Amino acid sequence: MLRDLADYEVIVVGAGSAGSVLASRLTEQTDRKVLLIESGHEPAASTASAVADGFSLQASVDPATARKSSVEVMPGRPAQVWSGNVLGGSSSINGCYFIRGTAQDIERLTVASGGLWSFDKVTSAYARSEHDLDFAEHLGHGSSGPVSIRRDLNPLHSVSSAFTQACLRLGYPFEADKNSIGNPGIGPVPLNIVDGVRISAAAAYLQPHRERTNLSILTDCQVQRVVIEQGRAVGVQVLESGHSRIIRSQQIVLSAGSQGSAQLLLLSGVGPQAQLRRLGITVHVDLPGVGNSTANHPTLDLMYQPVSTLNVSAPNSQAVQVQAEASFMQMALHLGGDRGDRAEGADLEFLPTRRPYGQATGRDPSDELLSFRITLTRPESRGTLRLSSTDPQEQPVMSYHYLQQSSDRERMRVAVRTAIELAESPEFTPVVDQFFGPNRADLGSDAQLDAWIEQRLGTAFHLTGTCPMGTASNPSAVVDARCQVYGVQGLRVIDSSILPEPLSRGPAATALMIGELAAQFFN
Repeated sequence: MLRDLADYEVIVVGAGSAGSVLASRLTEQTDRKVLLIESGHEPAASTASAVADGFSLQASVDPATARKSSVEVMPGRPAQVWSGNVLGGSSSINGCYFIRGTAQDIERLTVASGGLWSFDKVTSAYARSEHDLDFAEHLGHGSSGPVSIRRDLNPLHSVSSAFTQACLRLGYPFEADKNSIGNPGIGPVPLNIVDGVRISAAAAYLQPHRERTNLSILTDCQVQRVVIEQGRAVGVQVLESGHSRIIRSQQIVLSAGSQGSAQLLLLSGVGPQAQLRRLGITVHVDLPGVGNSTANHPTLDLMYQPVSTLNVSAPNSQAVQVQAEASFMQMALHLGGDRGDRAEGADLEFLPTRRPYGQATGRDPSDELLSFRITLTRPESRGTLRLSSTDPQEQPVMSYHYLQQSSDRERMRVAVRTAIELAESPEFTPVVDQFFGPNRADLGSDAQLDAWIEQRLGTAFHLTGTCPMGTASNPSAVVDARCQVYGVQGLRVIDSSILPEPLSRGPAATALMIGELAAQFFN
């Protein structure tokens, strides 16, 4: 009876990376009626060029395309994070870094899913999303997917060249393809940029299929809660143009991102019952895992003033223009153990920027500082996400609890000392005019270095684990292997929030993979 009242077969909440993929794949079946709801805008003419510009980060800080939230990275240490508030979600504003999760990441997902998310299935889902312009012929890569991937090596920026040579001399292996399964090392960053144009999830999965009559896209529409009746999700309550209404569907999918999906579950009465009751929310299902074991990547920037005569390796008029428009990153070092030769320990990432952040975002064109961005990708510390009120417009309270675990502090010390070794190497020092890393006094003891790190610690925008996948016996699990929310029929979560452990790499490529693989659960 309830299913007969539905306006749609599936409502997907959130047109970000996973949601765009899911809506596109589900509507390939022409008799399936899907509604995709996005709280953000469709890019206006004034912002579309910034979104499409793969060589710029201006869209990432533009209020017209990005949403700013406050977090606490450590007690008393607030920070600002940004997420996409536009079709394509964060894939429309990020740095276009497109690196898959590692074999160890896939193994953890396989375990959490009871084997359903196997290595072969996950790898195939990655491949379906991509058209790798460099390694399409290699096993495990995609040659016909909607997202084109390229490694931007010609010309090689002088900073990238110096960094690469320093890494090789120090014994780190060269890693030609960071989307293959092999030992981590120094190698080019795969980017979803072709000829300077960003290939966002919206550009790849939605725009080519807007004519589909079974795909409806509703933008500037705020979902306030999932409507749950008799243990089944039957629709969503939305606020559109100042008016609230309920749209009914046979199935509801939350793809609103790690912050948004968890917040909607809590607002809908699905989550830790004590927290919900304190706010007067009717509890439909007591799921303690919602927002209780979040993960993100701690970051640290070691800044330096580059020499004023930086040139690309093969200077000519065209090369100079490419350098002037260079994307934010070109080469990356991943390592674990002592010299990066153990894939299972690849928990540190080093990204030398080749363009000042202020210039890339358009916020401070006079900014001339470059950095080594250090990221701890496998932190042991976990954070929390809590509702601040029952108002869907109010952002939740997020605390990351960085460096709570001693192992995280130890790895960040290793990371800083490694970055200093690279920055002071004979290969890299010719491109440095002044280095603003820790002085010798700061390196005098672990306690002194810890204090220096804490003063400068930042965060990546890589929140995961707010609605983790797990078996029914796992008390922290929120969704099962088919992404169905425990205790509520007809309700799924399909985005990076389901990842049970932090990824060893950034989540952009994995978010698409999640949408690709989960779409098969509807057939």
